[in-house]
Amino acid sequence: MVVLTIILYVYSLNSVDNPDAFEITDILYAFGALVCGIYSIIVSLKYRGSEILGKTYFALGLGFLMLFVGDLTLNYYEIVLEIDPYPSLADVFYLAYMPLAIFYLVVNIRHFKKKIDNVTILGLSVLSVSIILLYSALSFEEMDEFNFDFYFGLLYVIPSSVMLSLSILGALVFRSSILGIPWLLIATGITIFTIADVWYYYLELFEIYDGTHPVNSLWTFAFMVIVYALYKHKKIL
Repeated sequence: MVVLTIILYVYSLNSVDNPDAFEITDILYAFGALVCGIYSIIVSLKYRGSEILGKTYFALGLGFLMLFVGDLTLNYYEIVLEIDPYPSLADVFYLAYMPLAIFYLVVNIRHFKKKIDNVTILGLSVLSVSIILLYSALSFEEMDEFNFDFYFGLLYVIPSSVMLSLSILGALVFRSSILGIPWLLIATGITIFTIADVWYYYLELFEIYDGTHPVNSLWTFAFMVIVYALYKHKKIL
């Protein structure tokens, strides 16, 4: 299944005539989010007796389902209504993913790592602030002002920068836990996904994103990693 997905994805990137048209890359994003959401909820049901894991995996699954609904909504605006979906209801669903994923990371990190050293906190804080400052600097250089597009972009960039730092921290923490490999893979998948998101926001800032851009491969790869991690998690239960 994974090999077939990769083949279809590569084929789509090399056969696109109109980068703005609906392509298989759009299907893969929605499909990946849907599978991750369903699988996360299945894992949460296995952990329904747990004080921590049941609710965190349910939140993660709900977050991915928000991405799925957001992508469907976005494509509905673009393809059916033929209007620019910016901003739109799709953004509500996309943004809803972030607090749910952050909840999953924060609760699990706090459960398995009671104390984080100051050097790690400082380093990850610097990373988050750097992403926001770079976005702000590039926005001002491109627009010559901080307008609606800038502030609307911050709604995505700020939580994404926080989530990236938390994902990296989660990858460091989960590697030494009982279920180290699955949790490490999930944290790694979320890290890759968030890097792709941040990259996308910068591309949109300069209006150079299209359906053939390599950032799409990062999203697809992140979904594959997370699904495999959830599969491993379920097998260990």
